[in-house]
Amino acid sequence: MTRFGLARKTLTALAVSAALSPLAFAAGNYNSTVFFGDSLTDVGAFGGIAGLPQGARWTIDNADIYASLLAAKYGIKLGAANVSNNTLAGGGTGYAQGGARATEVANAGPGAVEIRDLPTQITDFLAANGGKADPNALYSIWIGGNDVPAALAAAAGAGGTAAGQAVISTAVTSTVNQVKELQKAGAKRIIVNNLPNFGTTPAATSSAIGAVVQQTLPAVGANLTAFASSAPVTTLLGGVPTTVANSVGGALGSGISSNVSAGLAAALTPSLGAAGAAAFQTAFNNNWSGALTTQLTGNLNTALNNTSNLDLATTLGTTLNTTVSNLNSATTIGTVTAQAAGAAQTVVAQGGATQSGLDAARASIVTAISGQLATLQTNVSGAMQGAISTGLGSTVPTAVSSAIGATVNTAVATTLGQMVAANQITAGQAAALSTAITAQLQTIVGQVAAGLPATLQNQIGPAVAAQLQATLATAFSAVSGSAATVNTQLTDQLSTTNANGAYLRVTSGANTFSGLFNSGLSSALAGQDVVLIDIQRLLSEIAADPAKYGFDNVTGQACGATSSLTCTSAQSLPGFLFADDRHPTPEAHKVVYQYIASVLDAPYFAAQLADVQSAAPQSAQAAVDERGVRARSVNGADVFLRMHRLHNDYQGDAETLQSGGANTAVTLGVDTQLGANAVVGAAVSQVRNHTEFAAEVGSFRATSRLLSLFGRYDMSNLSLGADVFFGSTRFDSIERHIQLGAATRTEQADTSGTTVGLRVQGSYTLALGNVSLIPTANLSFSESTVGGYAEANQCGSAAKPAACSTTMRFDEQRVDSLLAGLGAKAEINLGKLTPFASVMAYKETKDDARNVGAGLVSQTTTFKTEVAGPDSSYATLGVGARAQVTKALNGYVSYSHTYGLDNEKRNSVAFGLQGSF
Repeated sequence: MTRFGLARKTLTALAVSAALSPLAFAAGNYNSTVFFGDSLTDVGAFGGIAGLPQGARWTIDNADIYASLLAAKYGIKLGAANVSNNTLAGGGTGYAQGGARATEVANAGPGAVEIRDLPTQITDFLAANGGKADPNALYSIWIGGNDVPAALAAAAGAGGTAAGQAVISTAVTSTVNQVKELQKAGAKRIIVNNLPNFGTTPAATSSAIGAVVQQTLPAVGANLTAFASSAPVTTLLGGVPTTVANSVGGALGSGISSNVSAGLAAALTPSLGAAGAAAFQTAFNNNWSGALTTQLTGNLNTALNNTSNLDLATTLGTTLNTTVSNLNSATTIGTVTAQAAGAAQTVVAQGGATQSGLDAARASIVTAISGQLATLQTNVSGAMQGAISTGLGSTVPTAVSSAIGATVNTAVATTLGQMVAANQITAGQAAALSTAITAQLQTIVGQVAAGLPATLQNQIGPAVAAQLQATLATAFSAVSGSAATVNTQLTDQLSTTNANGAYLRVTSGANTFSGLFNSGLSSALAGQDVVLIDIQRLLSEIAADPAKYGFDNVTGQACGATSSLTCTSAQSLPGFLFADDRHPTPEAHKVVYQYIASVLDAPYFAAQLADVQSAAPQSAQAAVDERGVRARSVNGADVFLRMHRLHNDYQGDAETLQSGGANTAVTLGVDTQLGANAVVGAAVSQVRNHTEFAAEVGSFRATSRLLSLFGRYDMSNLSLGADVFFGSTRFDSIERHIQLGAATRTEQADTSGTTVGLRVQGSYTLALGNVSLIPTANLSFSESTVGGYAEANQCGSAAKPAACSTTMRFDEQRVDSLLAGLGAKAEINLGKLTPFASVMAYKETKDDARNVGAGLVSQTTTFKTEVAGPDSSYATLGVGARAQVTKALNGYVSYSHTYGLDNEKRNSVAFGLQGSF
């Protein structure tokens, strides 16, 4: 069958529709389209602000989103409306704004412009329209996407899950209240989209990574603080002064002994001679070295343990505190989170699994912590070395001078006494030498104290500091908070299988809150005349089989780290569901549009089931009418057979989908003459219908079976007749085709219907030779019903089928008709051939439009759509001829065409036989 695009009312609409998917050719006519919501529906609320172009949208290239596509379907160009943005052109009806919430909160968007939340958006709209909502406009609300993160944040606080649930409950209540405000103002057709599973968005993965970083970095810092104050560390640090004192004291003791003794020997050589000076030096070293070392060690230990000279615990604490503060800073946490989330998204964007992305995030976090700890290790080494060197620098000269002063006199006196006893010098020489040594000792000791300690502390300070830092590093590696330990912890936290890990806690929590919003919305709107759209189910279906719908990636971000508000094709990757962490790509928006459009079109599809039921009684009545006034034998019986092919093609308008229908009818009847004037009979009819909708929207088949009882009473030229009929219809292969990106989904259903009615008519035969003119009038009533039905569950599993996002249910339909007809028939008797013709005009008194109730199987609302009623008036022209085949058998052919139908072409051809026995 030839298919045509569905008719639109304007050439502009035709042009727009041709550029869109087949569903753009659907019925429906609205004066305007009005959209409320957040960034998912924003068509440019912040355009012209903060460097953004007019029409800036939260998708790649500022392309069309579902809202602008849906408006274009009805021939409407959607513009943004934002009273806070005076750069926008007037007349826009897109009130949605990025960042908006279902409830009123203080928040600012680009350029610090106030974000107008849903209640304010509705208020702005009503204020701009005199408090009225046009009943012939299409309204849409998609909100809640920014309330879920707020709920997650609340749940992470002191209030716990209950606080998050309260945020969602308030959001649901506000959304429902705004629907009621629109209805109260006069709105009739309101679309409400539910939320996708927030846990499946890239934003949820980033949130989980952020939660882990937020917890891990301060935990590492806390471990560092605890480590610094732990008993093993304080004990280790407390022993450093003694260790340093022993090392420095021993080195300095022997060094100073040899240097001082050498200096004194040189000074005494003129008096004692070389041999005497050497003997003095040997004896002096033996008497002084041990005593000086002991004294130096004691003096250094006392001085270094003075916290004003060397407080290594404070030095370590100060160094650690710098790292701890850095780990706790919002800047570091934000940077590490961004780096980790970016690492995850890079992997996922390249087709990697979610777990692979989380592994990349874990490695990024560990690398960042390792970097912090490596810097800390360097800083600790430097701080320790500096502290020890500084401490030695301030204590060694004093300790050296004090030690020498305490031991030198005893050592000199002892040495001189030993030399006198050994007859190496006389007592007088000893007294003279003691006086000379005392005079020269000050200069010698000063030189040694000034030079030697600095050399020693530069050697000993770094060595001791390095040994201490290595010991600290070994101890720290065993403390929770090291990079290796963090890596182990993060493996559990960033896991797609660990129910107690942060990733599943955050994503499942996000899904829980978005699900709570959806269930609350569904419950609160139950039974209302609202189009509740199941976005959650749609995106879940896409996520389960991305390639089917034309997507390569449903977890990554096409734009990487770039916001979808500014992202271009050159900055993005193709084949993605998400442009950034939560906003759809243009391709995803198109699928959402196709889905919503299919739901809005579905009632027009279902309406045509009821329209085809009239073919059966029409065929049965035509079989009776076309028999003509044929003479019968009293009590004789005639059998008649009529085969009928009827085409009824709907052209499509605001209340009808374009379609082509073909009906094949067979009627078999028998009648008998009762006396001279009366004829009674019965007939059974079967009509098979096959209807296909334009643009491959769908099709259905129907089989109607009808029983007719009829009679006629002739009074000379006047005839009065009546017929009554009862029938049923079986509708099968009801198939709606829905284009969703690259996928074409077929929703299937079966149902049944009934038809009952009666007709009375009268005619008067005017005989003009072999020509008969037969004025005719009739009045008929019929009632047809189509049982309510739901399309079959074809999603879920084979064991447990479930409704798809597109699966719909339809209420029972009833069509009543009270039709009056007036016209004339003519026959020309040419012997065995009798041509005939008829013209009938009809007036339908029950021609009001009717409503079809429909809704998604997965949702609780039922929306009513006004569809076309019967044409109020029309006329039919019929022509044909009967021929006598044998004395007992006649045959005929006929053709009829109906004129004056607003939106339908109807014509038929028939062949009949009638015989006596």
